[in-house]
Amino acid sequence: MSIQVKWANADQSIIYYQFPKSWNWHDFEESLEVGFGMTESVGHSVNAIFDLSKTKHLPDGAMLYWRKMLRVLPDNQRQLLFLSPSRSIQTAIELFLNINKRYADIVKIADTPQHAQSLLEAIESNRQTILVVEDEELIRSDIMELLNLEGFDVIEAADGLSGFMLAQRHKPNLILTDIAMPHMDGFQMVEALRNHNDTQHVPVVMLTAKTERNMMRHGMELGADDYITKPFATQELTGAIRSRLDRVQAIQSQAV
Repeated sequence: MSIQVKWANADQSIIYYQFPKSWNWHDFEESLEVGFGMTESVGHSVNAIFDLSKTKHLPDGAMLYWRKMLRVLPDNQRQLLFLSPSRSIQTAIELFLNINKRYADIVKIADTPQHAQSLLEAIESNRQTILVVEDEELIRSDIMELLNLEGFDVIEAADGLSGFMLAQRHKPNLILTDIAMPHMDGFQMVEALRNHNDTQHVPVVMLTAKTERNMMRHGMELGADDYITKPFATQELTGAIRSRLDRVQAIQSQAV
């Protein structure tokens, strides 16, 4: 195959396509399908880099296939980066973005490898981390998969004590925790987090069974920010998480 397709980093969140001076349209079509298969199999946030620095023009239909990739990946998981010093190719991409304005924040054009690297670092630095503390493995796994699909980095703990220690080490953007757990329950963990300088302001959303709802006033008094009753809908969970993260960002913006 004349087109190189490879992972650009260890956690398989970036696919890198490198094109030679002359390239076969059929090879490109096949390589893109391989990329789709890889992104679907790993289930991580995926960014694609297209190195067009050695090509002089785009074949007919190239933009159609890139648009296909944009549609396959969820909104907050996709970022296409074109490495292309060719003015003709940049013009073609800019025309595509002018027609498809909703992709303007998703597609980036880099003039040099150094520019591409800085754009990638900016993309990765904006990713947010959520710590999931839940002793039931199946529930924890389902929540982690859901949050990965939503574009978050996720770390896990099976009890409150492990969750507290991981929070000190990783300093997540938000903590999602169950209440009844071994070694240290959710209430004890929240209290410990609020008494530690590094985690006293990290948002905490608690997961509670219907029978535990009357206990949530105690959780809020200890410092929990919100709670969700199990079982919950996907939109309810992601809505609560994004609401808390947006609130933190707004407070930080006002402080600057």
